[in-house]
Amino acid sequence: MKVLGIAPYPGLKKLMLELGDQEPSIDLFVEVGDLEEGLERARQASKEGYDLIISRGGTARLIRESVSLPVIDIPISGYDMLRVLTLIRDYRGEAAIVGFPNIVEGAITIRDLLGLNIQSHTLQHSGEVQDLLFRLQEKGVQVVIGDVITVRAAEETGLNGILITSGKEAVLEAFRQAKQTYRVVRDHTRRSRLFRTVLEEDDRGILVADGEGEAQYANPRIRKWLGLETDSPEVVASTLFRREPRLRGAEGQQLVRLPGGPLLAVDIRVKDSIKIWVLRETTLSSDAGMDIRYRKLARFARITGHSRKIREAVKKGRKISRTVSPVWILGEAGTGKETFAQAIHSESGISGPFITLDFNRIDPKEAPSLLFGEKDRAGVLEAGKEGSVYFRNADRFPADLQKRLFRKWKSGKDLPRLMFSSTLPPGKEEGVFYFDPATSILSLPPLKERMEDLEDLCRLFLAELNTKYGKQIVGLEPALLREFREISWPGNIAQLQSVLESLVRRLEGPYLPLREGKEEWERSRSQVRNVAEDNGWLDGTLEEIEQRIIRQVLKEEGNNQTRAAKRLGINRTTLWRKLNR
Repeated sequence: MKVLGIAPYPGLKKLMLELGDQEPSIDLFVEVGDLEEGLERARQASKEGYDLIISRGGTARLIRESVSLPVIDIPISGYDMLRVLTLIRDYRGEAAIVGFPNIVEGAITIRDLLGLNIQSHTLQHSGEVQDLLFRLQEKGVQVVIGDVITVRAAEETGLNGILITSGKEAVLEAFRQAKQTYRVVRDHTRRSRLFRTVLEEDDRGILVADGEGEAQYANPRIRKWLGLETDSPEVVASTLFRREPRLRGAEGQQLVRLPGGPLLAVDIRVKDSIKIWVLRETTLSSDAGMDIRYRKLARFARITGHSRKIREAVKKGRKISRTVSPVWILGEAGTGKETFAQAIHSESGISGPFITLDFNRIDPKEAPSLLFGEKDRAGVLEAGKEGSVYFRNADRFPADLQKRLFRKWKSGKDLPRLMFSSTLPPGKEEGVFYFDPATSILSLPPLKERMEDLEDLCRLFLAELNTKYGKQIVGLEPALLREFREISWPGNIAQLQSVLESLVRRLEGPYLPLREGKEEWERSRSQVRNVAEDNGWLDGTLEEIEQRIIRQVLKEEGNNQTRAAKRLGINRTTLWRKLNR
């Protein structure tokens, strides 16, 4: 090991070099320098490849506070004290021991054992030395015993100074401590390099902060995702938290998408005040077939209705939310199955995301990877384990994956809350779930079975639509409300909301009139019937399907492009461009 010795006085340098020649494992260089002079030399040591520094007293303390290399302090031993006090014991003048506690306390013990009449004074700060020495001089003290700082000040004051020098025993003890420290530091450095190599090669992004919240480490993967390959950990952390503020104070698991980057599962751990963010790439995407939400989720209080059937459904939903078992939500299209799923999630006390998988839009070939992940990427079951996964149109869920999913759930492994919905009851069609008896089934009534709720539903939908479109519609004409109550609403709540939205978008109010309301209902019924019967509406490419929808709306609006564009939510220029492709 390469060691730099900084000796506060020349005699110590000579002794260190003599003893260092007997230590083959120590490559020793010694220079004389006290306090600031020694500190300046020590600051250069780390650049010159030294492993540690050996010094003494105040110089060692000053160096330790200012450099990162280990600093070994040559102790002042009992032998050193004994030699000096033996030297001064027969001195006939006044003498005093002056120094910091590490010197004075040991000297007092030896003094008392020898029965010497020598006063002692303890310093707490180096700034106290000069004033104390002037007072001692006035009291007739002629000799001051102490360390380098004290002796130098005594000589400047006109007193005699006797330095407590370090002997062979103290220097050998410093060498022993140096070798022991070097072994510990070397082993620690090797382990640190090993751990750093593992972290540097990890496919996960890793950020570490200390107990004060200061970022101390960021591995290459997280730097790459953030585009900060050469920046400090502090810059990496501030950039991450600026883009995703909820990660700063969170614990547990989160899902985030960095701008232009992959969707990541973030596991946030705290141990012994150290906080670690582990970011792992997932097989998830926020494209077609998947939606990930943390906020603005429904609760049961948002479910409108006083009819017996909807109150029973809400009561059962609240009861289910207090369990952890999977849930199957059964109901016709448009009855609010996802709203109930969100409410169960919200009132279950779950902190993680609400993830929706729509199996009408997910390629069955991609489903295994999406659910269970791949070698280096987490699937939805791992990434969302602290949240809920809602399987929409679950009757299209591949049967082999159903079995695999429930085997995993029954194994007791950490999984998100599982919720499913379909228009078909489980077990009635091939490929549909045959649930474990512990699974809850929640049936939702169609709108035609809760018509007493229709007026309240209209009020709430109109309030939302007024905000959306800047209108002041205050209600439906009584005749239109009576007409709506006579309708069976095959598309249920979703169809009612769609009809009201079309009316609010086109009309100014204050009441929605009967004639326009009936016309809009007829258009809506035609669309629901066409989709239900699949009269070729969904054949062909996306562009061809879009063309059929546009031309159907244009036909229903009497070829009035202004009204058709308004109903479709686009401007006339966009409509013209789409019609003339």
